[in-house]
Amino acid sequence: MQTKTTLALALATGAICCGLAQGALYNVDFYGGDDKGLMSGAAATGSAGDTWNNIQGGFGATTVNDLVDSTGATIVGTSISIDGNSSWSSFAGDGTYGTAEALMRDYIITGPSVSSTVTITVAEASSAYTLYLYGVTNFAPQDTTFTVVGANEGPQTVTSPDTSGPLTVVEDYVVFTGTTDGSGTIQIDYTGGSSFSAFDGLQLDVVPEPSTFTLFGMVSLGLLRRRR
Repeated sequence: MQTKTTLALALATGAICCGLAQGALYNVDFYGGDDKGLMSGAAATGSAGDTWNNIQGGFGATTVNDLVDSTGATIVGTSISIDGNSSWSSFAGDGTYGTAEALMRDYIITGPSVSSTVTITVAEASSAYTLYLYGVTNFAPQDTTFTVVGANEGPQTVTSPDTSGPLTVVEDYVVFTGTTDGSGTIQIDYTGGSSFSAFDGLQLDVVPEPSTFTLFGMVSLGLLRRRR
């Protein structure tokens, strides 16, 4: 009986470890009231049916607490904040982006040579991430340069407009990688040059700290050895 119980515990621990390894995907659309409605499903990453945080605001700073992940689960303690340098805008969709029309047709926007900051805090502290940042309008030359504090990559620029579709790196979005800080926070700065710059939304894919997997693996191995 003890052997069966020990084996069950080891298998359960392994299952927990594998579950943690999957991480979490957070999707955010800065919803400015476009004619395509609220975003859902996949963009550059994700799957059909994924849930998005469709965030609305106006002039002035905006903070939304307790975000949902792509499964629709509310994650208490998470948040996203937009500073007071951004305002909200949208333009009519024409089908260029397919299922991502609702994401790419509205955005927060900041003025020429003005930097604005978006801060997102998730539950996964000190964890590896891949961050997709979308920034395109239907006007030229409204390019958007993104800087992510502490990321492995330096500043990257999305060029506008892109009317060719589908979603394409550099023309529609850029990708950053790195590690969330000790509180699970990532700071994103965006700015334009001689014209306005737009930030349509983001997808943040995070994987818990590797040491967590190591701990669970050691526990599972210890149980199995004890069984023998």
